Amino acid sequence: MEVIADKKTGSSVGEKMQAEEGVVCAECGYKKKSAAAGCARCGAVPGAVVPQKALSYGEPPNPHDVEFERIKAEIREGTGFDSDLENYMTSVECKAEEGDALAQEFLGRRALDEKDPKRAAWLFRCAAESGNSFAEYALGWMHESGEGVEKDLYAAVRFYRKASAKGEPQAIWALVEMYSRGECLVRDDAKATSLVRVLADAGYPIAQYEMSRRYYHGIGVNKDLGQALVWCSLAANAGHAGAESTLAGFYDAGEGVRQDKAEALKWLERASAHGDLRASLDLSIRYCHGIGTAKNPGRAYYLAYEAADRGYEEAYWQVGYYFRYGIGVKQDDGRADKWLLKALESNASTPWNGNKPETAEKEFPCRMKWAGEDSDRLRKVCVWAKASGYDSGSREVLQKGVALGYPWAQNTLGVAFQEGGLGLKKDISEALRLYKLAADAGEASALCNLGMLYQEGNGVERDLAMAERLYRRAIAAGNVASERNLAWQLWEKSTKEAVSLIESAASKGDLSAMSWLGFCLVRGDKMPKDVDRGMRMLESAGLQGKAEAWSLLGDLYSAGEHLQRDYNLAFNCYERAAQGGCSEAYRIIAEYYAQGLGCPQDNRKAMEALQKSIELGNDLAMCRFGELLRDNGEHEKALEWFEKSWKAGCANGRYQMALMYWRGEGVPQDAHKAIRIAEEAVAAGAEDLEGLCDPSVESDAQAAKPDRRTDEDASRPYGTAGILPALVVIILVLVVLCKLVASIN
Repeated sequence: MEVIADKKTGSSVGEKMQAEEGVVCAECGYKKKSAAAGCARCGAVPGAVVPQKALSYGEPPNPHDVEFERIKAEIREGTGFDSDLENYMTSVECKAEEGDALAQEFLGRRALDEKDPKRAAWLFRCAAESGNSFAEYALGWMHESGEGVEKDLYAAVRFYRKASAKGEPQAIWALVEMYSRGECLVRDDAKATSLVRVLADAGYPIAQYEMSRRYYHGIGVNKDLGQALVWCSLAANAGHAGAESTLAGFYDAGEGVRQDKAEALKWLERASAHGDLRASLDLSIRYCHGIGTAKNPGRAYYLAYEAADRGYEEAYWQVGYYFRYGIGVKQDDGRADKWLLKALESNASTPWNGNKPETAEKEFPCRMKWAGEDSDRLRKVCVWAKASGYDSGSREVLQKGVALGYPWAQNTLGVAFQEGGLGLKKDISEALRLYKLAADAGEASALCNLGMLYQEGNGVERDLAMAERLYRRAIAAGNVASERNLAWQLWEKSTKEAVSLIESAASKGDLSAMSWLGFCLVRGDKMPKDVDRGMRMLESAGLQGKAEAWSLLGDLYSAGEHLQRDYNLAFNCYERAAQGGCSEAYRIIAEYYAQGLGCPQDNRKAMEALQKSIELGNDLAMCRFGELLRDNGEHEKALEWFEKSWKAGCANGRYQMALMYWRGEGVPQDAHKAIRIAEEAVAAGAEDLEGLCDPSVESDAQAAKPDRRTDEDASRPYGTAGILPALVVIILVLVVLCKLVASIN
């Protein structure tokens, strides 16, 4: 068979056809005949650019709309008649039948208003055949929504492309949304942003505001705060309420512009005047508390009430608050409760934000009335009371939940008794009772908590078999923490299952499991070593807020066994862990500052870090603080800190006290007491650093037992205590001599 060569490329047509097999559309993924062909499904044409221009903002509308509105206005004013409108509509119908695209478009929109989508689709199709861009857009919308025609997203895209090529703004915006959502088209933020820019350049405030948002967040463009501010200002000056409110935020925070509370207030006022109810509520709060302006309770109440009256749910609670405290309106608890109940029944998040305890106390009775005996509502009130720091309220909700037999309440109150939270004294036996009640009802969290008590032997005799059974029941009920806890228990006994459990917990987002798994992967502990995956796992957990993950990374960099030792990276990791509230990280940072590892040596910063660790309850930091005080000669204070660390659970603090008695530092030297304290510390887990618990040390102490003379007595040839024995000896010698003389005679 003859092969025909392509004159431009030199390749055969057969080769060219073979190369183009499997070519797909970059826009929707549909298989095409060739790379140069347009897409039959979404209408994309290779090399086609986005519309370079849109119809300018504010261009004259369809003339039929203008005349229609004029006649309606005359009828309302009494200078026109209904028959005028009927006659006009008849004339438009005639024009439409004659093929007038503007008339067909106008009638199509009227048909939609009259709930006749099939007729609207027919009219739009007629207008679209004449090239009417709005009719093309309207057909696209109808295909997207399934109004009057069969729903077909790809047909919608094809119509949107036709209309957008003519500059139809609504069609361009529809394509923006499709590219942004990745709906039937491949998601492409850059292309979506290019389309938004076309509309923004044409003066559309909504597009200018969207450009501001995209520059602010870096969506489809590089982040640029300056450009975000420019576009936001353009939209705000055009009267876009959302842009006005956002511009107020820029001035309020001083972001990209000089901070100016008064200017922020001005833009909020404009946004509120243009119907932004969120801005009205923000203004209300500012006038209530005098933020950026003088206090104005009356205006504060008016703005919040207006927003609430127009259905803005987030304002309901604020109106109730004003009635509760008589701010800008007469104090009225009944109306306050009415608005609060309305807020609680809504989807608003505001009433569930944490309050001050004294505010929460006033709102509590109404919330309890709202909750009644409903389990979910009681749980919601409990979370709110806890977030508000209103402990007595939390206890009351939980006690009611326990009385009603709700397992979640039994478990939560059990946690409070175990940890001594919500103003309760620690009571492990009561916690155990409540956990058992909830566990019997199948509460997954209670099964896990009960398993931990048996695993640790806390309040019950240690029973690992019971702990394992409880964990397995909790896992079956979907408790992820139990997978991690059981993995820890089985780590030595059943490595394969333990690894499987920790992998499962990590895959479900348990940050502790992710941290542990990442650490083990880097070290190759009980599993094949995978440093890259382990590092990713630790960093992911750290970025999601698990401070201990950064601390573990710091340990790896500091040890230099599995990663190249790097004190600078270790210090940075410990800093991030400390920022997340990890007390141990603060303690290690103190050592780094003290030794100048990965940072300049700075004793002041070392002490500050140590104090932060102590504030977070780190017993080792307390002990280390005592050591520094002792080294500085402040023995009495050092002894106090060693005692504090011991009471907090640090056995080494007790051992350091033993050393002070052994050496006589700030206390009378007492080897026997030192040894007794050291033995107590070692029994509690301290390391015998100086061998005080060695039996030979006790023997040496006995042999080196000092006599009972005072130092003053020992300095004299005969101490006070030695006079009487000396006299007795002299008398005995004289008696013996006398007897001897007598016997000779």
